[in-house]
Amino acid sequence: KRLLDLVLKHIPRSTRVFWITDATELLYGKPPKRIQIGNESLLSPAYIYRMNVRMLDILKPYLVNEKFNMFGFVNLFNMSVTRDHWHRDPHHYKPIWTSNVMRVFLSTLCAD
Repeated sequence: KRLLDLVLKHIPRSTRVFWITDATELLYGKPPKRIQIGNESLLSPAYIYRMNVRMLDILKPYLVNEKFNMFGFVNLFNMSVTRDHWHRDPHHYKPIWTSNVMRVFLSTLCAD
């Protein structure tokens, strides 16, 4: 929410803003990291997915109102969770990942 507030305050509405979600973290046999949210304990991939959904819920009023010139993007969690072979390690991706993300981003950007 703080980042959204900064964007609304400092970025001119004539600037196109693309909101990009986070990709997954693969566990690769290491002990799963748990993140506590209230009474819930989530594995890090589940936490990342939940935060992506939460972010888009917060942004929805701005994404559907063309006055704000804001755009969503594909959920990178969904794009990365099924592509183990695109991962170099739990946090880093191979060049094929970057190529595919950029291809989708540029096709979105140039859709007008």
